[in-house]
Order: sequence, then structure tokens, then C-alpha cells
Amino acid sequence: MPRLWASPRVAYLLAEIRLHGENAELKSEVTDLAREFSLVTPYTAYLIMEDEQTRNVSVNNQTMPGFAKDLPAQDSAKLAYDNIQADKSGGSAVATARAQNMMKHAMVATDALEKSNAEFARGMGVPSTVLAGSMVMSSATAASPAPAADANSRVVQYTQNGKYVNGRSFYRNGNQWVDSNVSKQNSDKSVRLKFGSPEYFDFAAKHPETRAYLALGQNVRLVVAGTVYDIFDDSTPNTNADKS
Repeated sequence: MPRLWASPRVAYLLAEIRLHGENAELKSEVTDLAREFSLVTPYTAYLIMEDEQTRNVSVNNQTMPGFAKDLPAQDSAKLAYDNIQADKSGGSAVATARAQNMMKHAMVATDALEKSNAEFARGMGVPSTVLAGSMVMSSATAASPAPAADANSRVVQYTQNGKYVNGRSFYRNGNQWVDSNVSKQNSDKSVRLKFGSPEYFDFAAKHPETRAYLALGQNVRLVVAGTVYDIFDDSTPNTNADKS
């Protein structure tokens, strides 16, 4: 499924949850699509985090580890998610409907997500300046902005943790960009390749399809043919330590 088609599908699933209530099948599909295609809204962020906690995904494999540790933001996201089922009218419901329409009808998935999250943020009472500032997080090289003081704004910041590259979603985890497939596989075993080493260049030569992913930076964790590879520099801790 191309990302452009995944966006309206996620919007449709959220609309079904809003209008008819959730079930396990709806939650599972919207969670998987949102994570795979980096279609993270405040509502899908909550579902992704809940799924990874249920599956005991380790911290170094999580999609949004900061969110997983931020209990007030989790409470805020859960309340927002619960409200999409309980609030059928009023400002919040209107903002949710507008957000879903943005995801359904935009011609570019990235543009759809940004406009949709602006509506979600408005419905949660988050200033537009917070959303604009958090867009910095989508840059591969820029530092993440300082966490906002209020929980609702931090939830919106967490939605900007992802980057969609050449058919895969990557999420910022500390100083690493982590392939969404790592979360699905949830293995703490990996092959470590130091950035710029002969082994690194050998890997890039053998797997040319990964070059767009490697271009994200010097710290990238990705899955290739079922194996997790850690591209690291000296600032990255060895997550394989004591796990052999």
C-alpha cells in the first residue's frame, strides 16, 4: 500500500472508531499503518505506545521512547483518544473531523499529516507555534526542540518524531533513527557497524537499497533481511553489551 493511500485509510479507521467505537481489529490496523507509514497523530501515537507496551518492546527498539516515559503526556493522549469516541459534537469533535478530512483528501501524504496534526493540535488547545516548532524534529540532522511545559503540547511534539524515507518509516530515539521494522521485530541482538569503517562501506556496497536510510546520519538502526544493524558513532552506547 503506497503511503498516499495509507493516509486516507488511517483517517477512515479513526472515523470508524469515533463513530462506532473501537475494537481490536480497528485498533490493530490503524496502529500498524500509522507506525509503518509514519502517519502519527496524537491519537495514533497513543495506540502505537500502547501496542509497544503490551508487547514489551525494549526501550532501544521503541518508536517513541520519550512518550513511553512521559506519563502526563500519555494521560493527555489517552484522554484525547477516549474523547473521539465520547465527544460527538462541539469544538473538539469538529477539529477531529477536520483533521480526518485533511488526511483523506490531501494529494501529498506529508502535507496531509501536517495539516491534519494542525487540526488535532487545535482541538487539544495546543498553540500553533508549538506545532511549527516541533516540525524541526522531522529533520535528520537538527536537534529536537526542548519539551513543552504542558502535556498536550508534548503529545503534539511526539507526533513529529518520524521521517518517511524511501518506503520506510524511521523514528528518532535519542541520537538514533530507528526503522519501524525494528519495533515489530523487537530484538536486542544486532550487528554493529561503526560509521565510516570499512565494514560500513562494505555493507553499503552489498545493500545499495539502504543508502537512503544511511543518509539519515551516523546513528541508524535498521532491519535488512531479518537482521538488525546498528550504524553507530562514538556517541552511541552498545545495546548488545551483556546480551550475548
